[in-house]
Amino acid sequence: MVNVNIVEQSRLRMNNQIENYHQAIVFEIQNLRKIYAEIDVFSYHAFKYLKQELKKLTKLEYKVDIKDPTIEVDYYKNLWLPLYTSYYQYEVTKNHLSSKPFDIKQKRKRTQLLKKLNGFLDIHPKYTSYLLFKATHLDSDYFTRISNEKYIIARVNATSNILKEINGVKHQEPKLEKLVWKGTKGELSLIIYLIQKYCESNKGTDSILNIKQAFEKIFDVQFANIYNTFTRYSDHEKLKFMRTLNNLLDEIISEKD
Repeated sequence: MVNVNIVEQSRLRMNNQIENYHQAIVFEIQNLRKIYAEIDVFSYHAFKYLKQELKKLTKLEYKVDIKDPTIEVDYYKNLWLPLYTSYYQYEVTKNHLSSKPFDIKQKRKRTQLLKKLNGFLDIHPKYTSYLLFKATHLDSDYFTRISNEKYIIARVNATSNILKEINGVKHQEPKLEKLVWKGTKGELSLIIYLIQKYCESNKGTDSILNIKQAFEKIFDVQFANIYNTFTRYSDHEKLKFMRTLNNLLDEIISEKD
């Protein structure tokens, strides 16, 4: 009769070996990213390296006699899936993504790739939803040694990552310079309170604090205490500033006429 403890210890040692593989691969990928700054060059080398290492990992995992379903699911979901996701991701990016996003040919490539990737997600909605909502109820079906669905899930995961990357580059907004407020903080505090009052009269929910923080970002100013700034701003100064604003409004209206 086989000693159960010996089998268990052997299995744990093998699982530790697999986990060490995982950590070593992640570390090497990080080093490759430092060496190759251009995404297409990096992706090529990362894919080549992962392809080689995953062959070793596959041989190793088949030596492990995992009899506990929970451990098997944990291995395939938490160790296997991230590696294969990266493998598929680099496989696509090494051929289709370049470090020259504004090149006309590259734009065409990106457009074709987007169509292809979105089409792939469209035909696998159940796996896309499963990953999106971080579901776990079908883990025991998907993440096993005999399951072929785990490969589709890894491709879906990689596809989602690539789409995020492409859309992030495509929709990246330029940084805006901060505006300069040339008036006093008292004048600005009056505008903030007027906006809050207007929102309140129209059943809005914006608080003084939210509006204040927005204006601080826009004009690069800081209010230590917005209430104190507003109350210390005299009624005479408030009325004077309101007349100035009213005159400016008259000018704008007359210019349109």
